[in-house]
Amino acid sequence: NSLVSDKLSNLGVKHSIYSKKTAKHVCISSKEWCCFLAQFGVGALNKQITPLILDLPKFLLSAFLDGYLAADGHSDINAAGTKTYTVATISRNLAYGLQMCLLKAWGVYASMIIRKNQTNVIEGRTVNVHTPYTLSFFEKQRAVGSKYFIEDNICWVNITDVKKYAS
Repeated sequence: NSLVSDKLSNLGVKHSIYSKKTAKHVCISSKEWCCFLAQFGVGALNKQITPLILDLPKFLLSAFLDGYLAADGHSDINAAGTKTYTVATISRNLAYGLQMCLLKAWGVYASMIIRKNQTNVIEGRTVNVHTPYTLSFFEKQRAVGSKYFIEDNICWVNITDVKKYAS
């Protein structure tokens, strides 16, 4: 909360932060900043990584990923002592964009699990949920044998295995 506020203040962006149910909301009172941020999507389902981000030099793309994962990722240390990350989203475009960022910045391929037709309990009610996309990967560790290339902001990777999970 204060980290976001400090960063925005350092950029000279007038803002306020408030809590609403289960999330923090940032209100920015600058038309230019709102227009800039709108290109990344409005609402969780419409989020995306734009070409502006994908075209950053590796060191800036890496800084973007560090910030994104600190804010919206989950990390853990596995039995082998390796840091693993998990990121979940309902935005297909965001999931594939993050996969591309990881490949470009760190040479890391994130495996993706897509589960359709799920329900969840929110505030005591059973509701249908959008299809979740879950990315999992090891911290900055290139997967052995991974082959990929990026052309015209499309990432091409070799698929070694496809598993179907029960809904």
